[in-house]
Amino acid sequence: MLEKISLEKPEPVEMTSEPMSNKVWGSAAESRRPTQYRQYSPTAVTNAMEKIRAKEVSIYKAFKIYNIPETTLLAERVDIETVRSGPSTLLTLKEEAKLVQHLKYIATLGYGYTRSELLDIASDYTYECGKRSKDKPLSRQWYSSFLTR
Repeated sequence: MLEKISLEKPEPVEMTSEPMSNKVWGSAAESRRPTQYRQYSPTAVTNAMEKIRAKEVSIYKAFKIYNIPETTLLAERVDIETVRSGPSTLLTLKEEAKLVQHLKYIATLGYGYTRSELLDIASDYTYECGKRSKDKPLSRQWYSSFLTR
């Protein structure tokens, strides 16, 4: 009925130097390979596209040399200036550079804009460029994306 409880000292467990696996067996995660997104630099794409356009190398050779996916090189609309995925930015690179130049100039004068002031200035600038209407100001998401670019 009642089992006897052993009061003896338990046997020691052998410890290995290998870390335990975090693998989840039988799940969908088990069948997927871990991949990293975009393991090549924008300069590598630029160099590869210049060599391909100059007909110095084939797309396949550029793929092997620069380690860039063939599909990226095969795309007809490869924009060398594009260094990120997703939709294009509201302002072009030149327009954003002009805004940054203004911010740096103001900083040399010893003044810095707050986030809301910068959003107001950038919203007015997009309105002047004809990119956005006056009643649609830029968001905090635009601000944080602008800081990362």
